[in-house]
Amino acid sequence: MSGFEPEGRKFESCRGYQFAIVILMAKINKLQIISLLLRVGLPFCFLYAAFFSFKNPQEWISFVPHFTTKFLAAETSLKLISSTQIVLAVWLLWGKWLRYSAAIAFLLLTGIVALNLNLMVITFRDIGLAFMALALIFLDL
Repeated sequence: MSGFEPEGRKFESCRGYQFAIVILMAKINKLQIISLLLRVGLPFCFLYAAFFSFKNPQEWISFVPHFTTKFLAAETSLKLISSTQIVLAVWLLWGKWLRYSAAIAFLLLTGIVALNLNLMVITFRDIGLAFMALALIFLDL
């Protein structure tokens, strides 16, 4: 017997970090942990893209849908998309009305893929991110 036995059993030889993990697991159920991980991982991707599109817009301008340039300059469209990603990332981290923010994230990501099929070598990752957003929708039902 190792002494490290969760679920209310003895903790005689339990190390400090193990005890902290057991206490944390007792207070937060698995679905809450999954939701938290998704709510941190997905916004990270949005914040990364937004930050670097503001920092180096010429590297990101090719992702702007061409039809938007009929109404706005490509640089302006990129700034709007990046600003939307920042707002969406904060909303996902906040967790309030999660199914709505996750649904918008899902639509944004599927739109990015659909409008950039010629860049699938890069945007294929957005399909996985879209499914992360979809999982958040179902976790919040």
